[in-house]
Amino acid sequence: MTNETDNTDSDPLADAATTFAGTPWEGRPVDPDLHSDLGYELVDWEVVPNARDDKQVFLPIEESMLRDEAFIVAEPDACCDLGTKL
Repeated sequence: MTNETDNTDSDPLADAATTFAGTPWEGRPVDPDLHSDLGYELVDWEVVPNARDDKQVFLPIEESMLRDEAFIVAEPDACCDLGTKL
């Protein structure tokens, strides 16, 4: 036996105008600004090649971020220069 109810307030799909942070989805920009719309903070990263294989390690320039274990290990095919992709 389940505790089913007819209460749709807890169902996120119950309302077609579901909102994010109180703003209707229709009002969101198609191409959002990374900082003001999404809250991202851009940081500089250093690319360090791996001596054993083709993998690359991305380390944040700010030393304080290293303490937070912020790093990325990526295959060469996963990397591209976004400046040339725009």
